Amino acid sequence: MRPWLGWQQDYADSMPLLLLLFQVLPGPVAGEDLREQINGLAQLQELDPEQLNELQRACQQQPVATAKLLPRLSCHELYLVSSAIAGCDFDSPITDALVGEALRRPQPTTALACLLAPRRVPLARLPDLAKMALNPNHDLALRSAALVRLLEHGCVSSWPVARSVLLSGTAHDRITPWATWERSGKYELPKRILKVEIEALIRHLSPHPDSISSLAFEPNGSWQAQVEACTQLESRLLPLLSSARDTADLSTHSRQQQESFQRAVGLLLRAGDHDSLQAVTLLLPHALPTMMAALANRDLKLSSAARRCMKLKPQ
Repeated sequence: MRPWLGWQQDYADSMPLLLLLFQVLPGPVAGEDLREQINGLAQLQELDPEQLNELQRACQQQPVATAKLLPRLSCHELYLVSSAIAGCDFDSPITDALVGEALRRPQPTTALACLLAPRRVPLARLPDLAKMALNPNHDLALRSAALVRLLEHGCVSSWPVARSVLLSGTAHDRITPWATWERSGKYELPKRILKVEIEALIRHLSPHPDSISSLAFEPNGSWQAQVEACTQLESRLLPLLSSARDTADLSTHSRQQQESFQRAVGLLLRAGDHDSLQAVTLLLPHALPTMMAALANRDLKLSSAARRCMKLKPQ
C-alpha cells in the first residue's frame, strides 16, 4: 500500500503563499553593520589612524549603502565619515551623496567637510555649487570651497568671485553683486581654503608640477602683499584652466553627467531671477552652449534670460 502523500500536496499548495511571504517580509537593511560601526566610533573621544582606515575600507566596499546612509547620520557622524573617505573618486555614489549633504546641512563645519572630502565633484552638481557660492546665507568658508570646486572643473568665470574673497579686507576690496559676505575682518579660513586648493589645482594642471613653488599668497600677510600675490596667482591659474583638457573639455565626462549639467543650467535660465542667472554666469564657459540655445529659442522669456546673463558675468 502506498503511503498517504496528502502532506506533500498540502505543502505544494502552500508554496506560492510562502514565496509571497518571503517577498514582503523585511530583510536585513543594507549598511546597518556600517551604521553600527560609525555610531561606535562616534562615541570615542579619540580615534587612531587604523580605526579611520577600517572605516574607509568599509565605506569603499559598500559605496551604495554608504551613500544611502549619509542622510541618516548626525553631523558629528557625517564629519567622521567625511574625514575617513577623503579623496573618494568623483564618480562614486558616495561623492554625489556627500555633495548633497553639503548643500543640505546647515552646520558649516559639517557641510565644509562633505564638500572638501571628494577628489572632485560630479559635473552635474556644479549648478548647485554655483548657487551656494553666491548665497549670502552661507558661511564664507563654505562659499570658498564651492568656488574651488567650480574652478577645478574649468569654470573660469568663477575666478572673479574667488579673487574678491582673496582681496577681502584690502584696499582693493569692492562691494559687488557677488561679493555679498559680511566684512567682518575674519577671512583667514576662506582665504586659506582657496590658497591650498588652488595651489593643488595648479600643480595638477601644470605640465611640470615639480617645478611649481608654493604660492606666495599668505592670508595673514600684509594687505599689500596679499594684493600682489593674488595678481601673481591669477596669472598662473587662468592660462592653465583654459588649456587643460580635463577642465576645459566637457567630453571627458559621461553623457549622463553632461545632460544633467545642461538640464540644470536650463532650469536656472528658466527660473529667470537674478540669483539664478548670476549662478549661470559662474558656470562659463561650460554653460555657453545652453545659453546659446536659449538665445535662439522662440520662448522670449528664455532668450531674454540668456541675454541678461551675458550682462551679469563677473569681471
